[in-house]
Amino acid sequence: YSYWMVGKIRWAASLLVIGTTIFRCDLVLLLGSVGLSWLLLGQLTILQALHVGIVSGLTALVATVPLDSVLWQRWVWPEGQGCWFNTVLGKSTEWGVMPWQWYWTSALPKSMLLTLLLVPLSCFNIVELMAAWERQGKFPTVSIATVIDRRWLRFTIPVFGFIFLYSFLGHKEMRFIFPALPILNLCAAAGIAKISHFAFPPNEKGKSTS
Repeated sequence: YSYWMVGKIRWAASLLVIGTTIFRCDLVLLLGSVGLSWLLLGQLTILQALHVGIVSGLTALVATVPLDSVLWQRWVWPEGQGCWFNTVLGKSTEWGVMPWQWYWTSALPKSMLLTLLLVPLSCFNIVELMAAWERQGKFPTVSIATVIDRRWLRFTIPVFGFIFLYSFLGHKEMRFIFPALPILNLCAAAGIAKISHFAFPPNEKGKSTS
């Protein structure tokens, strides 16, 4: 995520591929949604994505398969086997099935509590428009450019896309969407920062009046 935010997309993609191959196969959904955003925004080309994916994936397989095979005492790629069992064969439903919307109506509210309400403030300039209304005495002209904060929307859309894709898997657990929480918590922090800036605007010396 840190590489993603500073624009080092190849490094971010490489680490995400390695994480998917070695640690959590379901990160492939995050890789899909985030990777698609990189392609659409022109941060990564298809050829670059293929190069990073193949090199990082093969490197991760070489690192994980021999070690895990020794530990399991048979040739195995644990994450690949888990993905095949749970997703391709659909065996994850044996552990229980939750409604499609469960992540949105239960898991996210429980994991983030009231901070979830701050996430939209990072993606939309609601606080800024209210501040302009207070200064000018009238509501400013509204357009897509003035309403949307692209700085944060480019992070939240792929993460919500990850949760959306995961919602199609019948078996659901809160821990499955943990990879989304760092970005959402960061967006919530950006939202509260906007409120703080509005409530305690900096003085002429750049210091908050609080």
